[in-house]
Amino acid sequence: MLFPSDILLTTPESLEAILLRRANWTDVFASLEIIVIDEAHYFALTERGSHLVSLMERLTSPLTQAVQRIAITATIGNPEELMRWLQPHRTGVAIKVISKRQKEKDFQIQFFPDDGKGMDIALYKELINHKSIVFSRSRYFTEALAGKMNEINEVNGNKVPLKVRTHHSSVSKYMREEAEKLIKIEKGEDDLNAILSTSTLELGIDIGELDKVIQIEGLASAGSFLQRVGRTGRRDGKPQYFRGLCSDEKDLLLLTASVSLGKKGISENVLFPRKAFHILAHQVICLTLQKQGIQADTCWHILKNAYCFSSISRLEFDELIASMLEKDYLRKAGADLLVTGDQT
Repeated sequence: MLFPSDILLTTPESLEAILLRRANWTDVFASLEIIVIDEAHYFALTERGSHLVSLMERLTSPLTQAVQRIAITATIGNPEELMRWLQPHRTGVAIKVISKRQKEKDFQIQFFPDDGKGMDIALYKELINHKSIVFSRSRYFTEALAGKMNEINEVNGNKVPLKVRTHHSSVSKYMREEAEKLIKIEKGEDDLNAILSTSTLELGIDIGELDKVIQIEGLASAGSFLQRVGRTGRRDGKPQYFRGLCSDEKDLLLLTASVSLGKKGISENVLFPRKAFHILAHQVICLTLQKQGIQADTCWHILKNAYCFSSISRLEFDELIASMLEKDYLRKAGADLLVTGDQT
C-alpha cells in the first residue's frame, strides 16, 4: 500500500519540470488543496514571481476543486496588491499577525569618513566572542573582508583567532553548507565566529541563533534590513542587534533611511508587473511542450488570469502569437494547433 506525502516542498523551476516531463502530473496533483508561497515578497520582486503565478494557473486549470492560495511575508508595504497578485480572480483576505513580545533593539550606524580608516578594526572587535553574520554588497568585497580579518589575526597573534567563512554564489555548495553548519556550533575547536555573506543568507537558510547582524556599506531597502536583523534576538533576553559600518556618504544616507523605516516596521511597496510579455511568450512555449500542441484559445484561457498578464488584451496576445509564428518560435500543425518551432 502506498502512503503519499501530504506536503511537497518545491521551487517554480522544479514545478515547471514536473509539468513538462511527467505525463501523469494531473494524477499527481489531483487532490491538491492548498498552495503556500513562503517569503512571497522575494518572488514578487523578481521574474520568478511572474513565472510562479503562471504556473499556479497551469497547475489548477484542470482541477475540479478550488485550491486555496496562501502567501507568507514579513516585509511588504502593499499587502492588498499582493493578494491580487496571488489570486486576481478570487476574493482574498490579508491577515496581519503582530508579535506579542516586543523585542529590545540595539541598532547603531557608524561612519568612517577617512576612506574607511579604522572600519576593519571596528568590525573585528564586533565579531570576537560572538556569533554573527556580516552582509556586504559583492562577492569581491566579501572575500576582501575575510582577507582583512585574517590579516588582523596574524598581526594580533591571538591564541584563539577570529574564525570566519564566506558565503556567496561563487562559493561551492559544499563550502556554503559547511559554513552554515559550523556557525551553529556553540563553542569548540570547529566553531565559527562569523559568516561574511552577500544577500545569499538574507532569507530561507537556517543558521541558528545569532548574536549580531552587521551591514558593511550601503543598504537601500527597509525590507532587506528587517529580513537581516530578524536573524537576531530570537532568544529570550537577547536584543535584536544591528551595526551598520559605512565609509561613503551616499551609502550612509541610504543605510540610515533603510534602518529608520525598518524601525517603524515600514517596508517598500512591491511593483507587480501586469504586462510581462516575455514571461507570456515563455509560458506559451512551455504549454505547447507540456500538451504536445495547444490551441491559442486554450492557451489564453489558461494564462489570462495570471496577474502578470492582467493588462494584456486578447488582441495583444494574438499579436504575440503571430510574432512567434513569424520568427519560428512556434508553428502550426493543422488548422489551429500550435507546436514549437525550429528556433525554440
